[in-house]
Amino acid sequence: LCRYVMFQENLNCDKMTTLTIPFPKFWTFHDALLTCCAAAARQLKTVRESLTSSVTPENVNALTASAELQLVQEIRNGNREKYRQLVDRHQPTISQRMWKFSRLPHEHEELVQEVFVEAYLSLRNFRGDAPFEHWLQKIATRVGYRFWKKRRQTRDTQSEQIQDIPAALEEGRELAAEEAAAVVYRLLARLSTEDRLVMTLLHLEEYSVAEIAQQMNWSESNVKVRAHRARKKLAEWLREDQRD
Repeated sequence: LCRYVMFQENLNCDKMTTLTIPFPKFWTFHDALLTCCAAAARQLKTVRESLTSSVTPENVNALTASAELQLVQEIRNGNREKYRQLVDRHQPTISQRMWKFSRLPHEHEELVQEVFVEAYLSLRNFRGDAPFEHWLQKIATRVGYRFWKKRRQTRDTQSEQIQDIPAALEEGRELAAEEAAAVVYRLLARLSTEDRLVMTLLHLEEYSVAEIAQQMNWSESNVKVRAHRARKKLAEWLREDQRD
């Protein structure tokens, strides 16, 4: 907990946009997933705008790639206060990314903090071969993956996801929207941690197969196989739900 103190932020992630998602009586998993992805994207836009408004524009825009590399070197040399500039620059992007792993504000805040803590402790490993943001995104993926894996091992993830949905939705939305979102997230929660991450990156983050392979250090064939199997499982589970 002590490690988090210096990275404490007011993320204001409890504000969500009002969404109205009408669903027909019968709908396919693909339709439901795409619709909920669009809803999630609108929610993330609101979060991103809220976060960006609290970041100093000069800090965000002034850092070029070469300037970032120089800044990292200064931090390595002991100027730890400079790390604040990197946090300010990349906080909106990382906050948006970690919203995919948890929609609960307190969990989301801890995930964002964990990313920047781990990045700080791993700065010695940053070589500058790729942009700092790409390196940071890989750390964010690992942090989110560990979070899902740990929660799956210690809790009934499926029931928790059902409980989380109403808390993340504002009052006054159509019941169909809540039910549709609950079904999709409940089905995703039944997947293995690896398959769930693939589907999240592929459909919510809109990453390419090559990008997912790079993020996870997998082959592209492995990503394709996992995505194919996950889609088949989700479609089968959805048909079972519709029959019930």
